[in-house]
Amino acid sequence: MLEEWLLAGGSGSARRILVVDDDPDLRRMLQHVLTLRGQPPMLAGSTREAQVLLREATFDLVFLDVILPDGSGADVFRAIRATDPNALVVLMTGFPDHPAVGASPDAPTGRMPDPGGGSDDVRREAWGHPKVVVHFLDGHLLKGFALDFRPSRGAFLLRRRDAVDVEAAIRIRLAALKALFFVKDFEGDPTYRELSDAARSSLLGRQVRVRFRDGEVLRGTSPSRDPGGAGFFLVPMDPRSNNRRIYVTATNAVECRFEGGDQP
Repeated sequence: MLEEWLLAGGSGSARRILVVDDDPDLRRMLQHVLTLRGQPPMLAGSTREAQVLLREATFDLVFLDVILPDGSGADVFRAIRATDPNALVVLMTGFPDHPAVGASPDAPTGRMPDPGGGSDDVRREAWGHPKVVVHFLDGHLLKGFALDFRPSRGAFLLRRRDAVDVEAAIRIRLAALKALFFVKDFEGDPTYRELSDAARSSLLGRQVRVRFRDGEVLRGTSPSRDPGGAGFFLVPMDPRSNNRRIYVTATNAVECRFEGGDQP
């Protein structure tokens, strides 16, 4: 839906986009990729800044962080709906356990209801904990649920898949990783051979090739303007891949470059 919206924005009147997030790295990334698509956004780093902008203008699309340093994203959401009930709002958060996550505009402190049924894996992911497989530089792996992943922090909390205490979590340093794989299923399909040369177009990314010290090569699309920075997200080329996206610790890779020799 979002990709179709951005494509449609190439014709007709100009669209107004607002990005509300307290993470400056994420704001800059979204500003960069949206500007490349001819849709430069306005930026706000707090509830107060967003409220000021919403009093001055209406927006067709809003990227909204649920948890902000001076209030709840639900307050901003209500302000958006009050001025334009048809605006497209994309909710984002790096704190899936926070009480405001899953809240309705009328109950900003509500909890996401327990989905019930299914396995523990299904219930935990439904609560907003993405399934991840951590690939360390020394070759060992950990499977679990990422609780608060945000690249700019340099570390995140992982609740191991087999943890008996659901509140237990371990701190993972990104500098110790080869990559972090956000997966659809912990086991995947061992008989399926992923197609690294599959065609995949994306409005929010360019094709990137990554080579690691152990010889593994990944190809995908990334919104990053600099695949040679500290790290970046990559979406696999094969839509049938078990990996939804991959965070590559670029400083621990041998090579990270745009495909076809393109440079940022």
